[in-house]
Amino acid sequence: MIYELSNSERDKSAFLKCLKVWRTNHDSRKEKWLNDMGDKVKVYLAKDEDENVVGMVQIIPIEYSNCSGHNIAFIQCLLVNFYDEAFGNKQKQGYGTALLNKAIQYAKESGFDALAAWGTEYNGLETVEWYQRHGFELVEKLSYTGLVWMPFEDVVKPGFIRRKPIQLTEGKIVVSVFNNGWCTSSNILSDKAREVAREYTDVILNDYNTFDRAVFLEHGIMNGIFINGEEIIYYGTPIEIEMRQMLDKLLAKNQ
Repeated sequence: MIYELSNSERDKSAFLKCLKVWRTNHDSRKEKWLNDMGDKVKVYLAKDEDENVVGMVQIIPIEYSNCSGHNIAFIQCLLVNFYDEAFGNKQKQGYGTALLNKAIQYAKESGFDALAAWGTEYNGLETVEWYQRHGFELVEKLSYTGLVWMPFEDVVKPGFIRRKPIQLTEGKIVVSVFNNGWCTSSNILSDKAREVAREYTDVILNDYNTFDRAVFLEHGIMNGIFINGEEIIYYGTPIEIEMRQMLDKLLAKNQ
């Protein structure tokens, strides 16, 4: 069953926890993002036969994403539960396709000229190849992500907004945290990165709120954690351990 996000505590909790319903607390930063976006964001959820919320799709105008374009709907997140906890992995059971079809229907009925999305193989999100099997065209690839789209009208293709060089301070170690608020995982990692950076008196912490569109466009980075301009890609080692190792190594080199 696919349906629009309601104001029920169960629905909002599942969405704000990014389907990790066993967590005790939801993400207040994402809740603020949702409230600030208002009617500019559309969220649909998927339920299984036992009424568990097992999937979600989050759609915004592309002008609020990390891509360029005009009058294009953008899938910011399409996720089907792949965790072993709670009710278990629900991928490859048709929920993702059903959510995507709902997003296409919404984009067409809302008067958008196209629907775009980003694909990756990271954290259980849908891949570029998956979108292509569902009729999307690849626009471009950038690092580990790919931009895909499905045009409904004759419209200019979207594109990734490129990153700008990160501001550093000569002779200093700089931790740069970019956070938009839309992604629960990024919000959690950003909070941990700030906490670690503040443990070090000799480290400069630059914190960027990229919900402010001007801040995002200045840097071209929506979510990310960097040490002296080098991005930390989280693959499994707790980010606080990885950060402390990097900072300790840099501080020792500077002594």
